[in-house]
Amino acid sequence: MSYLVQCNTFTDRVTAESVGTAYPAIAERRLGSFYVPVPPLPEQTAIVEYLDTKTAKLDAAIAAARCEIELLREYRKRLIADVVTGKVDVRGVAAQLPEEPPDQEAGPEEEEPVAEELATADSQEESNGEE
Repeated sequence: MSYLVQCNTFTDRVTAESVGTAYPAIAERRLGSFYVPVPPLPEQTAIVEYLDTKTAKLDAAIAAARCEIELLREYRKRLIADVVTGKVDVRGVAAQLPEEPPDQEAGPEEEEPVAEELATADSQEESNGEE
């Protein structure tokens, strides 16, 4: 039954039958009137076992990824703390970093011509009837 109420077909039907916009709800009688095909118990058991097997692999992968993310966050925090407190010397590594290209250090006076060019292009398109 758990897999049934989680499937898109069922949730779409419930949503379609719901009333209200801010907090959609469905009456118990309306929900109870839904026809739900129920296969024989051995077939239900086989379906559940199959789905549990398939989702277990996904669940394990998700759990492993979450664990890795958490470990990376902890490592990042620890590394930042160690650099700030001087436990890790990064001066040598910082000296090897490439210099930033001069065009990334553009000031506002360099950005204005681009803005003016865009405004000019926009006004030309409007006068030509383009959008």
